Amino acid sequence: MRTRVVALLAAAAAFQPAPPRRRAVPLRAASLEEAVRRKLQEAQRLDARHAGPDSDARLRLGYVADRGNVRFSAALRRGDGVARKVAVVADIKRRSPHGGPDNGAQELASYSDCGRVVSDVKAWPVDALCVSLDGEMWGGVDGDLVAASKALNNSAPLLAKDLIVHPIQVALAAESGADAVWLSATILGGALPDLLDACTVAGVEGAVEVHTPNEVQFALEAGATLLICSDRDRATGILHRHQCLGLKGLIPPNIVALAAGDLGGSLADVRALAAAGFDGVVLGRVLMADPGAARAFVEECRALELDAVDQLAWG
Repeated sequence: MRTRVVALLAAAAAFQPAPPRRRAVPLRAASLEEAVRRKLQEAQRLDARHAGPDSDARLRLGYVADRGNVRFSAALRRGDGVARKVAVVADIKRRSPHGGPDNGAQELASYSDCGRVVSDVKAWPVDALCVSLDGEMWGGVDGDLVAASKALNNSAPLLAKDLIVHPIQVALAAESGADAVWLSATILGGALPDLLDACTVAGVEGAVEVHTPNEVQFALEAGATLLICSDRDRATGILHRHQCLGLKGLIPPNIVALAAGDLGGSLADVRALAAAGFDGVVLGRVLMADPGAARAFVEECRALELDAVDQLAWG
């Protein structure tokens, strides 16, 4: 896989609209590199903290899970083999590193009880929930994942979204109730196969985010069975509209595929993604910034049903 701009691991109560804050510096490649370095240091501390035999997370990494967990993928395949129905994954987060002035950070929502937000959104309904955990990137706070898991109580699958750089993070997410973890091919590079192995051992799915054809190919060769195709280039922060559509032809039909990356509120775009073969979409910024409008949009997305003719007509 070609070298990315970012330094990869191998090299180094219900929510309310957020109050206005000072203009944030745009997230560029250098700041993402800094975020990865910060996360590496954080992961090293977590690894040391959970080094002893009394750590459930450490034990989870020591023994292969007695059964696999495919709850997340299974929830995304809503079709009957002929007609395709769109699944919606709600990405719960307080802020976005993009979408603000000059493509800088944007505050989306202010809430203290992530569990309550997750419960409210799940009831719209959506097919799965995602909780974004990193504080600087998405405004996550300690306890968000546990609160979300307790609120769901296995009523819907849960995806933990973080800057995953170490197996201990995978194990801790599993211990906190996650069914799947978000892995970035851009960030992980050659370490991706090891993190996918850690997911298998810990008993969670690895959802691999990809943005380029090379990343799709590498993820598939590494054994990924769940891909999140993003219109957003994590390395530069630039949004490439309809990038997902160009990637879908590279993904075999047995691979569960989601589209993400600031999809906005266009039902026509969602329909095109479904016709191309995507199983569902991840909605984050559009969902958190205006929950009222987002709920109606989610209902429209989930009501879409494409028959075989619709799918053959695409491309």
